[in-house]
Amino acid sequence: GLIARIKSPFQFYYAAIILRFIQGLGDVLLQITSYTVITSIYSDQISKYIGYIEIAVGIGLSLGPTLGSLFYSRLQYEGTMYMFGAINFVALIICEQLLP
Repeated sequence: GLIARIKSPFQFYYAAIILRFIQGLGDVLLQITSYTVITSIYSDQISKYIGYIEIAVGIGLSLGPTLGSLFYSRLQYEGTMYMFGAINFVALIICEQLLP
């Protein structure tokens, strides 16, 4: 959300590229780690839990554009980023409590 405060188009463009690269790197690390954790903790039920991951990814890819558009139409760019940041923070707390 704070990237919207950059006034220079040149700086905004390069900041967006760098931050998108970091986001992609984090996404790759999360996906690899989640499959590794599933196979090491639930070795007897790998198919079941990988199925759960795939369901969650499918729901996220389906609902993401819809929710993003809805939030953007109501909150604009910066507000949408803060909203998804808050959602991610709540998800982090839930994961810390539920995961072994």
